[in-house]
Amino acid sequence: MLCSFPAGGPLLPVLRLLVELGASHAQVAQQALRAVIKLPASGRRSGRSSGASRPLPARGLEPYFEHLSQLDLRGYFALARDLFSHDASDLLEQVLVPALVVAAERDLFAPAARSREMAARIPGAELLVLREGSHAALVEQPELVALTLEKLLARIEAGATSAGR
Repeated sequence: MLCSFPAGGPLLPVLRLLVELGASHAQVAQQALRAVIKLPASGRRSGRSSGASRPLPARGLEPYFEHLSQLDLRGYFALARDLFSHDASDLLEQVLVPALVVAAERDLFAPAARSREMAARIPGAELLVLREGSHAALVEQPELVALTLEKLLARIEAGATSAGR
């Protein structure tokens, strides 16, 4: 998945190094993260998304930063390390249950294009693209995600009810 990070090819060695450093020095990484969180939002520029016309809103990342500050970063970095080698894309066609793939338009870590590819490969999958959403889009737009899930579950239930008649 990290290979789909914008400029992931050239940045991959740097990302690997950062993950390894974080994994081997999780306590220092935790302290650094907490220091960054204390900065005013304007001091934490989130950069520009590939092809985006304006910077990502720092306010939208606040819940994400707050969540990260509460995590045990040893586990976080262990998962990040596994992202470099994990790929289950060959299994997508075998998903035989209703699926909703959620993408965020401005997600730097899991680009919407990758989510579109996933949804196209999962039989019958639905795709929800959250406009202006970042990697923290589920926190940024919980009402839309919940509404979409409710509608999907209602369609599944209606299908199961009519099939059982």
